[in-house]
Amino acid sequence: AIIGAGGVGMTAVALHSTLSKARTVVIDPDPARREAALAHGAALAFDPGMPEALKTIGKACGFNVAAVIDFVGAESTSSLAVNLVRRGGQVVMVGLFGGEFRMPLPTFALKVLQISGSYVGSLNDLRELVALAQRVALPEIPLDLRPMAQVNQALGDLAQGRVVGRVVLQP
Repeated sequence: AIIGAGGVGMTAVALHSTLSKARTVVIDPDPARREAALAHGAALAFDPGMPEALKTIGKACGFNVAAVIDFVGAESTSSLAVNLVRRGGQVVMVGLFGGEFRMPLPTFALKVLQISGSYVGSLNDLRELVALAQRVALPEIPLDLRPMAQVNQALGDLAQGRVVGRVVLQP
């Protein structure tokens, strides 16, 4: 499962759907981002704010989510990730929204849970991605091309969550 279908999350959706046979499930509150995620390879997309979201998403996934990558990194999304992942699953925190991570300590042992963080890859990771892009046709994600003069508007739109995919500023 991928929580947060912004620019980085959408890239993860596209890469995962290209490189893996596993179903990609996207969780994002924005309907346009959910639609874009479905168009770019996600099998299912859910609004985390819907009633009984955890139960609905879990049931749709057969209560068998092996891993969750949280591209938001908020208290609510980290809680959803930990509760959604199956026994023996892994949660990777990427987003930096903020807050605190709270979880009953027995959950680690009872779920045999792995939680890790990832902020940026290494130079070798970048080389591997470039080599992959040279071997495999990677899917494109939505791009919002804007003139450089709109930099402040673009930053505002990003801050307000009004961007689907990535914003690219052009000279």
